[in-house]
Amino acid sequence: MGEGQRRGGRRAAVLLGLAAAFVLPRMALWLLARGAGYDLGSYALVAAVLRSGGALYRDPALAGRYPYPPAWAWMLGLLAPLWERGFLPLARAVKLPGLLAEAGILALMLAWRERDWSPPRRRRVAAAWAWALSPVAWLVTAGHGQFDAVVLFLVLAAGFGWGRPGGRAGARAGALLGAAICFKQWPLLLVPAFCRRAGDRRAGWALAAAALAVPLACLAPYALAEGPAAVFGRLAYVGIPFEGPGRLLALLALSAPGRTALVWWARGMLALLALAVALPRSSRGPGRPTLVQDLAASSLAILALAPAVSPQYFLWPLPFLALSAPRSAWLTNALAGGVLTAVYVWVFPRAIWAGARGPLAPTGPWTGPLLSGLGLALWAGILLQWRGASRRAAGDEP
Repeated sequence: MGEGQRRGGRRAAVLLGLAAAFVLPRMALWLLARGAGYDLGSYALVAAVLRSGGALYRDPALAGRYPYPPAWAWMLGLLAPLWERGFLPLARAVKLPGLLAEAGILALMLAWRERDWSPPRRRRVAAAWAWALSPVAWLVTAGHGQFDAVVLFLVLAAGFGWGRPGGRAGARAGALLGAAICFKQWPLLLVPAFCRRAGDRRAGWALAAAALAVPLACLAPYALAEGPAAVFGRLAYVGIPFEGPGRLLALLALSAPGRTALVWWARGMLALLALAVALPRSSRGPGRPTLVQDLAASSLAILALAPAVSPQYFLWPLPFLALSAPRSAWLTNALAGGVLTAVYVWVFPRAIWAGARGPLAPTGPWTGPLLSGLGLALWAGILLQWRGASRRAAGDEP
């Protein structure tokens, strides 16, 4: 057997192992986990309201149930026949888009390139392993049933090959980024990172225009039919309050009259502050900054300064960290995966085990302090990761 054949055999073995590592834990959770009951009930309600011709953002039945742009509601409308006709249970059907998107993310990582940077194969394989074995991805997508993987896939698809000059390249990437914003609002905050790494001004302006035009076109019919106040009022979701740095900065807004509007603006100001810190003005050091380094810094900044938190937030920086700094991705996997595992085991056990009748591990007076300590360690790790990602994005570190 020649050297080329042996090398090909080793690569095939690595890819086979990677596929098994990706599929098996996700398949187990897909089959065994019930998912977050409130979220799954909300998905079923959204599908029912759409089928009956109800108002997505003004229907009282969906108050507090659907704080997203309309693309996920359209996806639920397509998936609804699977559980309504008995092909799949609701808890499994609604996880399919996220799981397929995670497979797409794995493929993009293995093929990743930007116009001026193509990571070596070893780096791409390391990134794929960090994603395949991510407990955060397992728990959020296959367990909890969130769909942020769909958003991340579209963001990565927009960034694949990014850096080409010209309006056409910018419009193509902007349309994909806009499609991501049609599912969830937070990728809007990544537009500055894309513009900073654009091939020329035309590409940057075209991307920004398309990234804004696509979600506005999606929301316009609802704003006209249901009223802008109803639509944007529902989109002003604040998540689960958490005593992180951003929460401390937003305490006044969170406790004042007119809470929803003030929280919405507080979140926007915090996000702008995060981006201003995370995206340095120049590349001073010896490193060669890349788009994924900027995206990692931006997503960590948004997470670090968010005044509220949900489990899926910890998924946002992982693909970008995996491609730009695999060791940082493993650290985030360990910290966030450990905290989320503890939360699901003690607080939301049925989200990961359908037969759970209570916490999956013994509890006691030590449980609360332990969770608080884990959360503090996680937030300290995120702040350190943000600092490192910002230095890499500035070119201060290779």
